[in-house]
Amino acid sequence: MGWIIKHNGKSWEIDARGYWTGNSFGSEWLELELDEDWIDYIRRQVGISEITSAHKEVLEYVRQYYKRHGIAPSRGTMSRECNMHRHDILQLFPDLRIAAIMAGLPCPISDDSSCPLGSKWYETVLLHAPYAY
Repeated sequence: MGWIIKHNGKSWEIDARGYWTGNSFGSEWLELELDEDWIDYIRRQVGISEITSAHKEVLEYVRQYYKRHGIAPSRGTMSRECNMHRHDILQLFPDLRIAAIMAGLPCPISDDSSCPLGSKWYETVLLHAPYAY
């Protein structure tokens, strides 16, 4: 089962884990610019006060890494390739899955019974978000 999230006049279909289902923008989604409205929506839901240039650098890196390897990078790989300390990445994204969701990556697992961001994500984004239908 999916949900439709609406924010700033846009809508996205997501699964129970918060990932776009069927990639809302088709197979060319990685060629598109980062979706600022999607990033703003997720930022608000997970409590990130503002998106900085460092956040955007990480999000672009996550997308480029996914393009090359077909998976999201680990924190260690990201730290080495972005010249950022792991702690700095942790400060930006306490859970790297949030970065993957913001970057529009597809869900890395196909088992619908698993919710990698846990019940807090489900409760916050899907049950209490004013734009979730």
